[in-house]
Amino acid sequence: MAVAHGKKDVFTEGEDILLTLAGISRGKFAAEASGKLAELVADVKRYDKKGTLTLSLEVAPAAQDLTVTLKATVTARKPVQEHAAIFFVDENDHLTRDDPTIEPLFGRSEVEDGDRH
Repeated sequence: MAVAHGKKDVFTEGEDILLTLAGISRGKFAAEASGKLAELVADVKRYDKKGTLTLSLEVAPAAQDLTVTLKATVTARKPVQEHAAIFFVDENDHLTRDDPTIEPLFGRSEVEDGDRH
């Protein structure tokens, strides 16, 4: 809520940042942030893992003394479903599911012959 002090409006604590965010790109930044937050919440619920939403404001001096330029970005680090497996590495540095230090119980031809019956 704005409180009048002389000729200038002074915002109560917290309201200034909300109005600033809403004023960037005529509300498009806030809308983008809201959309990414909704997607993030859905993914957090889906994967039961945490995620992060980051709002970044870069403030730079502008050409005139009384102005600054704001550059705003929003990024989301969403949780993802991870897939993992353990593989052995053979003498040629190839990945294999079979332990190369152990002789197979059945030779390859025996297994192939067994599949034909």
